[in-house]
Amino acid sequence: MNQDQKRYLRGLLDEKNESLKQLDIVIDRCRKDVSTYLQPYLPIESIIGEIQIDYAVSAILEMKNRLEERKALVDEIDKIKAEIA
Repeated sequence: MNQDQKRYLRGLLDEKNESLKQLDIVIDRCRKDVSTYLQPYLPIESIIGEIQIDYAVSAILEMKNRLEERKALVDEIDKIKAEIA
C-alpha cells in the first residue's frame, strides 16, 4: 500500500471516528429521553402518562436504530484500521 492510499485511509478513519462521536451523542440523548419519559407519574396524569410512554417508545426505537448504525460504523473503523496496519 502506497503513502497516498494510507493517507486516504487515515482521512477516512478520522471521518468515521467523528461520525462515531456524533452518533454517541445522539445515543446518549435517546437514553436520557427514555429515562425522562419513563419517570413514574401520578394516576391523575394518565393522559400525560400515555403521551410520555409513546415518546419513550419512540426514543427506544430511535436508540435501537442508532445502536445498530454504531455497530456497523465500528465494524467499518476496525476494517480500515486493519488495512492501515
